[in-house]
Amino acid sequence: MRTSYQAGAVVLVNRKSGACWRYRWRDAQGVHRSEHVGTLLALPTKADAQKAAERFRRHINAKVSGECITVANLIDKFWKECPPERESTAHGYRAIFKRIEAQFGSLRIDSFASDMQMVETWLKELTIIGRHPKKRVKPRLVSNLYRGQVRNLMHLLLEKAMLWRALHMDRNPIETIRLKNTSERQKDIVTLTPEQFQALMDDPELPFMVKTIFLLDAALGLRISEILGLKWAEVDLDARTVRVKHSVVNGKVHDTKTKTSKRNLPLHPYLVTMLRQWKAAEPVVNGWVFGSERTGMPFTRDWLRAQYLKPAGERVGAPGLGFHSGRHSFRNWLRQTGADLEDQKNLLGHSRLTTTMIYGGDDQVERLREPNSKVVEMLVRRSA
Repeated sequence: MRTSYQAGAVVLVNRKSGACWRYRWRDAQGVHRSEHVGTLLALPTKADAQKAAERFRRHINAKVSGECITVANLIDKFWKECPPERESTAHGYRAIFKRIEAQFGSLRIDSFASDMQMVETWLKELTIIGRHPKKRVKPRLVSNLYRGQVRNLMHLLLEKAMLWRALHMDRNPIETIRLKNTSERQKDIVTLTPEQFQALMDDPELPFMVKTIFLLDAALGLRISEILGLKWAEVDLDARTVRVKHSVVNGKVHDTKTKTSKRNLPLHPYLVTMLRQWKAAEPVVNGWVFGSERTGMPFTRDWLRAQYLKPAGERVGAPGLGFHSGRHSFRNWLRQTGADLEDQKNLLGHSRLTTTMIYGGDDQVERLREPNSKVVEMLVRRSA
């Protein structure tokens, strides 16, 4: 039985019906095999044919000595054995793995791991893939944050390769790659003032449902996935409490992001009134607080934002407004009230206090004015 990686060969064959490309290899018993790849008309260059033949190359090398051999094999094994639990995480992984596989999928894992200069160059030159790219426009580089995410997933893949003994190294080679500013956000965090929030609630063009969702977002600090995951059975309007138990991402129901995200929260009488009005205004769909009659599931976050919330944000002077902006604004307002940090963390459902500390945007100038003034006044008095 063959136990080594096989690249195979793509050859041009002339037929009566026209020239075509075929992929040739030897099977496990050493017998020569071939498969039709495509016509010369459809695949005018050998590079095109090589790319089209990749599906055959992956298949014949998928089970060599029971190990994963290529980067594509490694990605396949990752999805089979340790896929991420949350759909939002899996969605991001798929997009990044697709780019990694397109560039390095046919490489042996050991060859890939031994050429980190090639990987670093690719990471630094990574460009945005648009759905409708304009002609004659130079592609833009991806953000530093996204570039760091790609690097981190490569690191995770090679960690798994070492764990599964597909790669024999003492140190993960991705650690040799250093990228600048990969933890920095390219866009500023959008937060609202109380006046902008009120203007949003008074906006006649914003549907009542979106107002209610954003109110829960900004007045309770809930994640949008937690709001969409709410059911009326978890909302006690008489006791004025809400129990956060689930989240809904891309139409799929999950547990909350972390264990600490499962929490009981108080409902202010104003929120109770809004929720009563919403419940009376629309029929309940499968018990969901914000269910769609068309799908039987909660509404889609991205559609609600693009269709209603983002345009409303521009009308009140907050361009780029999203549902997460309400969560950041909530933390900002908690801070202004002097709320204890532990209470802020528990209300937001964070596992760590360090996560809470980075929420709320950059409004520290005014917050630091008073303590800074006290120090300056102390120095001035002593020098006088």
